[in-house]
Amino acid sequence: MADFSPESFDKELENLMQTIAESMPDILQTIALDAKQKIQNRIQEKGLSSEEVSFPGYTDKYAKRREKKGRQTNFVDMTVTGGMFRRMQIIGAGQKGDEYVVTVGGADQDTQDKIDGNSFGNGKWTGRGDIMAVSKNEEEELTENWDNEIQKIIDESGFGK
Repeated sequence: MADFSPESFDKELENLMQTIAESMPDILQTIALDAKQKIQNRIQEKGLSSEEVSFPGYTDKYAKRREKKGRQTNFVDMTVTGGMFRRMQIIGAGQKGDEYVVTVGGADQDTQDKIDGNSFGNGKWTGRGDIMAVSKNEEEELTENWDNEIQKIIDESGFGK
């Protein structure tokens, strides 16, 4: 028979919270890598901003250069070699107050400069907005994934059973 005393419940809850805290780095990494993939797919496959609207098209001159190299010109995919997306990685993760925060960015300064230039411009133009931001739909999907990961820990712990 299960022990449902307040002391037993407190101990189970304490153990569960410890397990969740110990699992948090892995959960953060999973969610961050999923976010990176969602951002990359949205941009490269659909040419959409985090507001889920199309980026302004390529200039005629740049579109012709892309066409000569066999690249698509139907929408802005921010892909010349693909290096910017390949060199995006988790550059920070941890707890800030009551929130867990993960930052995805360039693995090196050159990549970060490309991300910043595409996001905020480079003096010649104004940029496209923070290209590393997730859309509302992506945020909802990531939140659901987060919830599922926490629920899995609760279920595996047998908490309250």
